[in-house]
Amino acid sequence: MYMDEVFGFFPPIGEPPSKKPLLTLMKQARAYGLGVVLTTQNPADLDYKGLTNAGTWFIGKLQAERDKERMLAGLESASEGGKPLNKRQLSKIISSLDSRVFLLHNVHEDEPIIFQTRWAMSYLRGPLSRDQVAQLMAPVKQRWVEAQAAPATSAGPAVLRQEAPPPEEALPPGYNEHPPALPPDVTQVFFPVAISSKRALSILEKEENRRIRPERMRLVYEPALFLAGEVAFVDRRKDVSEVEPVRKLIYANDITKIIKWEYADDAAIELDDLEDEPEEDAIFGEVPREINTARKLKRITKEFSDYLYHEKRLILLHNPILKMYSRPGESEREFRIRLSQAARERRDAEVDKVRKRYRTKLDRLRKRLERERAELAEDQAEYAARKQEEMVSGAETLLGVFGIFGRKKSISSAMTKRRMTQKAKLDVEESEQEIARLEQEIREMEEEVRAEAEAIAAKWEETLDDIEPYEVKPRRADVSIELAAVAWLPYWEIIYESGGRAVSDRIPAGFRD
Repeated sequence: MYMDEVFGFFPPIGEPPSKKPLLTLMKQARAYGLGVVLTTQNPADLDYKGLTNAGTWFIGKLQAERDKERMLAGLESASEGGKPLNKRQLSKIISSLDSRVFLLHNVHEDEPIIFQTRWAMSYLRGPLSRDQVAQLMAPVKQRWVEAQAAPATSAGPAVLRQEAPPPEEALPPGYNEHPPALPPDVTQVFFPVAISSKRALSILEKEENRRIRPERMRLVYEPALFLAGEVAFVDRRKDVSEVEPVRKLIYANDITKIIKWEYADDAAIELDDLEDEPEEDAIFGEVPREINTARKLKRITKEFSDYLYHEKRLILLHNPILKMYSRPGESEREFRIRLSQAARERRDAEVDKVRKRYRTKLDRLRKRLERERAELAEDQAEYAARKQEEMVSGAETLLGVFGIFGRKKSISSAMTKRRMTQKAKLDVEESEQEIARLEQEIREMEEEVRAEAEAIAAKWEETLDDIEPYEVKPRRADVSIELAAVAWLPYWEIIYESGGRAVSDRIPAGFRD
């Protein structure tokens, strides 16, 4: 159900006979498959509490603040229980709407959509009179009469009628053989034609997966908005000095009074590659009125500069432990390689300190071990000699028993030799124990060194994963706009027959997005 003007039928105060049925339709019509469309040019005189079930709102240009406030209050009521409504943003957008530009608010969408309507090709004539109908039908009747009057047969020779050649095909509506006349202070640039018509036909045949015999091919230039700027990122403490070029292209269908720069296409083209003149034998579309004056382009340039200043950031990778930052343009893999090298150097330096700290102790223990081993060798030699003397003394004592030597002297000497042998044996055992103790202490200390070195290596290995982003923000003076222009994008238009009818396709001839 469509109602062209609901004013007076759905007032905020009062109960006309139409209000209750409309309220019922707004609440229940959808359950029966019926859609309800209500329109008005008096937004302040509606009962918005009754419109809380309206899910889609189309809002045009509102002149009066009272109308805008009432409409925002209605939107807020309709959004209760759903996503929060940003009244400030909506108010700003609605205030900036131009003629034929509308805001679409859908309760199921995250944000509003701005769109522009097309001109309706209707002259809005009233009911036709009988004379006007006859005037319109006269040419049709004339052709019918001529066809009926043509003789069915003829005694003379047949006359061959040659059809007149078809007139040269007119240009599509809205196109011209020359670029539209714009003020001289509006900069225009032409994207170069990078592919030939033959190449364009080959691309189309590949897309259609068949051979195509074109009836006509021509070059078409479509207008767009092209902006070029630079953003400098400077951070002397981080040794960063980088300039990022920015090229944005907004196609004609996407040009509205409020441009969403984050959705604009990046144009991979250098300024030196742009041309000042178009190719010959081309046709040109209409330039949107949002970009047809220098004043409008100046406003857009300011918005573009604000966008770059507020949104553009140079994102570097940062390791806070190693205090290292990635370089502009350096990949994460390359940055990790540099981190690994730096971590190895830090690890080796720290391990060297640990080994240096233990080196003095180990050298002292090793020297003691060498001395103990030397003493052990001496003690072992002494012990072997004492054992030999003890054996000789024992033989003498045995002979003394048989009266060969003095008995008393032999026994005393044997006992002395025995004590000396026992003492030499104890010295050997003490040296062996001290050597074993020193060797154990050295092993334990070497194990401590190895454990500390492994802990240091593990610590520096873990630091390689400690990577976080670091933003470098531009200053206002670091943003510069090089160019804001009406850009003409070339396309090859190919007209061919498909399924018994003429079909037109376009292949980008220059910039490919």
